[in-house]
Amino acid sequence: MILITHAVVGAALSRITGNPMSSFMLAVVSHYILDAVPHYDYVDQDFVANPRSRRSRMIFKFIMLDGVLGVFLPLWFFGWSDIFGFLNIFLAIVGAMLPDAFSGVHLYLPNRITPLLNRFHVGVHYLFINKLYLQSFPILGLFMQGLIIFIFLYN
Repeated sequence: MILITHAVVGAALSRITGNPMSSFMLAVVSHYILDAVPHYDYVDQDFVANPRSRRSRMIFKFIMLDGVLGVFLPLWFFGWSDIFGFLNIFLAIVGAMLPDAFSGVHLYLPNRITPLLNRFHVGVHYLFINKLYLQSFPILGLFMQGLIIFIFLYN
């Protein structure tokens, strides 16, 4: 799932808790729940197999743009009235995107902890549908993410 989707859901959930640490934890959990929903990713098997290829570097630039937009768009849309409100939303956004950040660390800087997190993260993607099959239909996967964003923005 693209990072903006995770960030919007995390920011929306932060309005429910009102507590920065609860928002962070709820957002991390929401990441895995969302990843179980059929969706499209621009990270594919070629990217994982050869993260330093020219194509992978281009995808990495999209990931960085997605991450920056994933931080700033929900902050702008949901707004905040004080530093506590900002912290609540910001930590939820960070929590919502953190599992994907760990996957990136696993890919570029493997260590003892990240393989366990990555194995769990990848496994969640395949709970309900063969994700490789859905990668062949990006419109359907992107539609699902757009629908999720719409629901969380306007509820």
